[in-house]
Amino acid sequence: MLNAVLLSFFYGAPAFVAVAVGRGYTSPAARAIMVTGGTVAVVLVVISVLPMLGCSGDFYAGFGGCVGGAAMDSMVSSAMPMIRGAAMIYILACVPLGLLAWLIETLHSRKPA
Repeated sequence: MLNAVLLSFFYGAPAFVAVAVGRGYTSPAARAIMVTGGTVAVVLVVISVLPMLGCSGDFYAGFGGCVGGAAMDSMVSSAMPMIRGAAMIYILACVPLGLLAWLIETLHSRKPA
């Protein structure tokens, strides 16, 4: 259980940090990317982390033995494509968007020579 808690913390922390850091950006485009994208990333993290914490198993083999009994097992099993999709979108889309926002902010705040 401790491994799942630590994994979910390190998996989800960048989404929360993106919202917090994005509020301080001076470029409107970078701020919009970080705050809006960070909020979407938080939702994606919640979708993919809750089954990890409430059930046994993993993303590849599926989850089972969920807190809440057979009804929760059935619901998590039927939502598994959405859970995997949320995890993939978070990893494959949010990281490049964060890097793009950082680049925009760096170029925006650079003083002209």
